[in-house]
Amino acid sequence: MRFPSLKPKVITVPISTGPNPSVSVDSSSSSVSDSSILKTNRCQCCNKKVGLRVFSCRCGKVFCGVHRYPKEHSCNFDFKTADRLLLAKENPVMKADKLESRI
Repeated sequence: MRFPSLKPKVITVPISTGPNPSVSVDSSSSSVSDSSILKTNRCQCCNKKVGLRVFSCRCGKVFCGVHRYPKEHSCNFDFKTADRLLLAKENPVMKADKLESRI
């Protein structure tokens, strides 16, 4: 029994090196340094290389296995308020109309 050619499909995607004219660029955002945009491979506390085991916190930083917990890296993110806002948004108050004919 013969099988068709098992060559992988090659998908080409055009890469634009110039600025995209459909996207507006704010001049104040260009003053942000490139190092803050790039994701680093080092722990923010001990500067240890993390490799493939990257732990990102909700505060937006990257940590190693030792500093992944909020208490270990002195996280200043307010988890309680953020989760309460999320619950309030996802679970709105359901209130039925009162019927005057009922006692």
